[in-house]
Amino acid sequence: MRISSRLKVNMAMVLVALLALSLTFFVSSRAAVQASSPNISVFPVSGPPNTNTQMSGKHFGASETVTLTIDTSISLGSATTDSTGAFSASVLIPKTALPGAHTITATGQTSGDTAQATYKVDTAWPMFGLDPAHSHYNNYENLVSPKNASTLTQDWNLPTGGAVQSSVTVDTKIAYVGSIDGKLYAFDAATGASIWSAKTGGPIVSTPALSGAKVIVGSQDGKVYAFDAKNGGNPLWTATTGGPVNSSPTIFHGTVYIGSSDHKLYALDASSGNVIWTVTTGGPVVSSPAVSSKTVYVGSEDGNLYAFNAATGGKPIWTVKTGGPIDSSPAVDTDNAPRVFVGSTDHKLYAVETGNGKVDWTGVTGGPITSSPATAHGVVYITSADHNIYSFSQNTAHQYWRKPTGSHVKSSPAVANGLVYLGADDGKLYVYNLDGHTQFATVVATGAPIASSPTVATGIIYIRCIGTGAYSYHLPGH
Repeated sequence: MRISSRLKVNMAMVLVALLALSLTFFVSSRAAVQASSPNISVFPVSGPPNTNTQMSGKHFGASETVTLTIDTSISLGSATTDSTGAFSASVLIPKTALPGAHTITATGQTSGDTAQATYKVDTAWPMFGLDPAHSHYNNYENLVSPKNASTLTQDWNLPTGGAVQSSVTVDTKIAYVGSIDGKLYAFDAATGASIWSAKTGGPIVSTPALSGAKVIVGSQDGKVYAFDAKNGGNPLWTATTGGPVNSSPTIFHGTVYIGSSDHKLYALDASSGNVIWTVTTGGPVVSSPAVSSKTVYVGSEDGNLYAFNAATGGKPIWTVKTGGPIDSSPAVDTDNAPRVFVGSTDHKLYAVETGNGKVDWTGVTGGPITSSPATAHGVVYITSADHNIYSFSQNTAHQYWRKPTGSHVKSSPAVANGLVYLGADDGKLYVYNLDGHTQFATVVATGAPIASSPTVATGIIYIRCIGTGAYSYHLPGH
């Protein structure tokens, strides 16, 4: 039986069509398989160690156990998927996770499916004193320690057209500092490369503070400025006070608290700069306010420490009179008995009960105190113009130790991972063990005086020298 040529052609066309259909089905099926490959995500994608992050996963086996690890071997626990193969979990990033990128892996125990995501460990120092309570204590630092602090080396120097007491503020990638030339500088936190600078109308003594996508700073032209944190440019808003602003802003729940030389404390809306309230003290307010719970604490050059309602201002909840002007910024400790600590130019450190303003004790130093205290592990640290740093018990006036520096000290101490940092007018960065043993002291570049407070973030120490600029210190190989 012969098959006609026409039929042969038709059969060939059918075979081609079937082949094309099969190929299309294969590609579609393969794409469907690829689309359903297991995947995980973390939020946020970066943050400090010893904190929780949220994980979610899809397209694993139904109702199976998924083990979660970081750096292939450290367990983060496990989760159970639902009928669609999805899961969600909250995991604790280990306290030992060093700064840098880390791989998180999810593995299905029945299906054998795996997926990975990256989490970056870093820490920030978003305002003067680190936090609204001004503890000056970075609890997340885990790289520089008493074992290796003696190997700290200078990394880079960023000239900033002159410098005063403005300290460095650090986001996860960008660092900020003000200058006597009236500019706010933004630079790469890791390399020191300049990113942008923005001009104000006067010298900047104030330490900038971060509020979401904004960086906020006071200027001696009497204004408070908010700039775009990534791009700088023209101010997003300005708020005018009645005098030079030397106080550093504190951000708490969307409100900016800042003092002015017009004797007033201002509460500003962080999004718009609008004035929420003002209160008047008896002297210029150079002190940076500290905020804890529902109360804001601030010193004044009238010699008083004030406590105000953080939401409404109004009349003081209480005042404490010291024997001299207060330029020191308060620090609040709530881990032990709730107290606020502040120094005075009468040579004393005051420990005051937050609830009623009762002075629990005073610690005496040999000179005026213009720096701000640091609080950590039941201890309060303070520097004095008598060239010393002091360590006191937070609960009593007991002095644990006193250590000399080589010159006048205006720098506030910072505490991180078993170490205390401070600068002095002899141009040296001093690093102490918590027992007062000096680990490290080095002259920075020109040996210019260090009036600003050290900033410790993501394994890097930032300081500011008068007249020369900002410097960073790091461990070799990091």
